[in-house]
Amino acid sequence: MAGNVGFIVKLELIIERNKMDAETLINSSDFDFSNWFKECLIGNGGAGLVFSRIYLDLHDMSFFENCEANCNTWIQRDDDSLVEIAHDSGYGYELTKEELDWLEEDGVSNFGYQEWLNDQIIPKVNEALDWWNT
Repeated sequence: MAGNVGFIVKLELIIERNKMDAETLINSSDFDFSNWFKECLIGNGGAGLVFSRIYLDLHDMSFFENCEANCNTWIQRDDDSLVEIAHDSGYGYELTKEELDWLEEDGVSNFGYQEWLNDQIIPKVNEALDWWNT
């Protein structure tokens, strides 16, 4: 009987994972998407390019950032369970002093953050979840 309890718990976790959608996963994540977006807007001030990528780890359903010095370098697993969700080359968007001040005061909401999340991130995460759950 005890062995069946472990199996049932694992089955419940699998069923729960299959119900998860991108918005739920993003909202329950510890990853700070708004700060990552903010850093993309600002860039690194020409101090050498750093290529940053957000990955979704499909094993534990978590997001993380990986930074590399070369755009042709990325991380992957043999089972394709790491999925690139977004990337940035570090150039920034040449914001003016006023825009940078506005960004610091009011955050990313006036700079297209929600559109970026809705139009780019959520579809990529849903696509990865759909692929993983098939």
